[in-house]
Amino acid sequence: MRQALIQQIGFQDLLSPEPPFDPQLIEEVDKGDYIRQKILLRTGPALLMPVYLLIPKVGDRPLPTVIASHGHGYGVKDIVGLHKDGRERRKPYGYHKDFGVGLARRGFLVAAPEISCFGERQTDFTYIDGELGQEVPASTCDHTAVLAFHLGGSVVGLRVHDSLRLVDYLQTRPDVMAWAIGAMGISGGGMATFFSTCIDKRIRACGFQVTSAPSRIVFWPCITACAISCPGWLTSVKWTTWPP
Repeated sequence: MRQALIQQIGFQDLLSPEPPFDPQLIEEVDKGDYIRQKILLRTGPALLMPVYLLIPKVGDRPLPTVIASHGHGYGVKDIVGLHKDGRERRKPYGYHKDFGVGLARRGFLVAAPEISCFGERQTDFTYIDGELGQEVPASTCDHTAVLAFHLGGSVVGLRVHDSLRLVDYLQTRPDVMAWAIGAMGISGGGMATFFSTCIDKRIRACGFQVTSAPSRIVFWPCITACAISCPGWLTSVKWTTWPP
């Protein structure tokens, strides 16, 4: 089943041969009880992915680690305590509630990637001229999904590829407990979490909430999946169709 799923979502063979991760440290900020780093991680020969690392100051090393995947909105900044323009914010708001920060303050090392089609990884459509009748695509997800299908893959496949590349990188770090990597995501990030956990057994626990519509982005039936995890095991899953 796992191999069939890999084949279905596509884009899991982008690395041949695998390029070096070449992590580049962009910034480092002391947040009191944890350190926030921003790195650029190479996920493919022509692909760079921004990743925020939230590293607790206390706790025995190596640390249990969570890949935190943001949902729809302005990108990964929304789960690591930053406004859209990069300014620090004093308290969480919106539906993300800075859950990346919450995980770090519970003792997890957090790796929060910028998911493809969001934030710094959005397509720039400023070249489109409305006066000439050119239409801007509904979203960068929509646009990317159509192009991905032309190539025999999917946006799901792209995001899973990036997630598993991040797992590869995390397992090279001495401060990461390689046998205790989990994942948490919401909305589009929940979708990436769900599929990544299905495919890669190195992700030992996950928690996600995701609604996927019968669109070009996800080619599964319209379905809502909710899951809650405790350390080590997925304890409850509920599937409901949508609309009711």
